[in-house]
Parts: sequence; C-alpha cells; structure tokens
Amino acid sequence: MGGGESTFEKQKIAAKEGLYLFNMKHFNAAKQYFETALKRKPFESLNYVILGEIALQYGEFEKVLYYGQKAIRLDNTVSSAHLLMSKGLYYLNEFEDSFPLARKAVWFGRNNPEANSWLGKLYIEKGEIELGIQHLEFAFSHGDENAGYLIKTTKTKK
Repeated sequence: MGGGESTFEKQKIAAKEGLYLFNMKHFNAAKQYFETALKRKPFESLNYVILGEIALQYGEFEKVLYYGQKAIRLDNTVSSAHLLMSKGLYYLNEFEDSFPLARKAVWFGRNNPEANSWLGKLYIEKGEIELGIQHLEFAFSHGDENAGYLIKTTKTKK
C-alpha cells in the first residue's frame, strides 16, 4: 500500500515540457503551455502553481493569490501551493498571513529546500535568528545556494 509518487509528482512528469520552459525562464511560452494544459485538465494543481509562479515573476501578486488558492483547493498538501501563497501575501505586505503558509509549505514539503529557505528568511525578519539560520542551513545543504548567501549576511549582522 502507498508508496510511489504523489499526484502532484505525476503531474510534474506529465508536464516536463512546460516545466522545462519555466525553468529556462521562457515565461511567456511556459504561460501559454500551462494555460492550454489548464483548459484540458482544470483539476490539476500543478497548472495553477506554475501559472502563479509566472505571475510572481511579473509582480502580479493578486494573480499569485488567485492561482495559489485554486491549487490549494484542489490539493491542500502541495508544498509549492502554500509557498506560492506565502510569497504572494508577503509581497502584498501581509507578513503575518504569509508566515503560517510558509510553515505549511515546509510541513508538506519537509525536504523542499526552497520552502525551508523562504521560511528561514521569514524567521529572520521576525527576529527569530537561530530558527531562521537552521532552516537556511537545511536549504543550503540541500542545494539552495541563495540560502548560503542569506546565512552569511545574517551572521555578519549579528
């Protein structure tokens, strides 16, 4: 029983072409890919998460929240959806609402370096430096180079 990939992971495998476009920062092409995918499969949370990530790149924070909410309604265990919502709220100056969503992103994606890095950054901004550094160190040890930069700059401010 159990095992194998989650539904979200299976969606990633099926959308590898669109994810390639997104990861290569071809945002217009990726947006077109995922908008088309959304029309074909409106109940896949990945489509909403990536469209939200693209909106984040363009500074369209209200759209970020819209797509994040849609993704969470479809599957509230997707770490990326909670992370997306946290970032959208943060950039709309809703720090207090952003923080719990960052914690959920880590909870649902414990091995997600990006979620840990983001939560570490928020802990530091909240003044909880040690907790922030712990999350950043985890993220850095799992390949998030930006987390290493944040650790270094935080430790030099102490």
